[in-house]
Amino acid sequence: ILVALTKLMTPILPHTSEEIWSYLKEEEDFVQLSEMPGYQIYPNQEELLDMWVEFMSFRDQVHKALELARDQKVIGKSFEAAVTVYANEPMMALFKALNTDIAQILIVSSFEVLPYDQRVEDAVVFDDLAILVTKAEGEVCDRCRAVRTSVGTHPELPNLCTRCVDILHTYYPEAVAEGFES
Repeated sequence: ILVALTKLMTPILPHTSEEIWSYLKEEEDFVQLSEMPGYQIYPNQEELLDMWVEFMSFRDQVHKALELARDQKVIGKSFEAAVTVYANEPMMALFKALNTDIAQILIVSSFEVLPYDQRVEDAVVFDDLAILVTKAEGEVCDRCRAVRTSVGTHPELPNLCTRCVDILHTYYPEAVAEGFES
């Protein structure tokens, strides 16, 4: 994926692409001398495309709700938001089918899905769903910048959330053992 993305962005960001290319083990000395990647066909690509088109429409509705919350001074940045979606069955099935961290894609600190009939009065109502934006509880994680209640629960890394601590322990155990500068 990185090789293909580097090739695709080289006309726009040539210097950045060359720097990335210097770390890759590719035959060509320069990214500009490599062939552009071809497209791939997947057996279920129409279904995937339809799912992501529907998700992007949902994402636009979340952005509208976030903007309303900003106007009402509930949040500043989107990472300060906790988003609760009151959705119908097809939308809940979409979220499950995507099988991804939706909060991360939406750039919010937390994301929860509840049935549409449990919606609260303060939620912004769209055609087939309602979205409630509240201020996320907790502290800002120094690594991921999300607001999480788990920040400070690990004494060796007090400024990080549990998710980031797990990532550091898994992928960078030597750095954790050496310690970090505050």
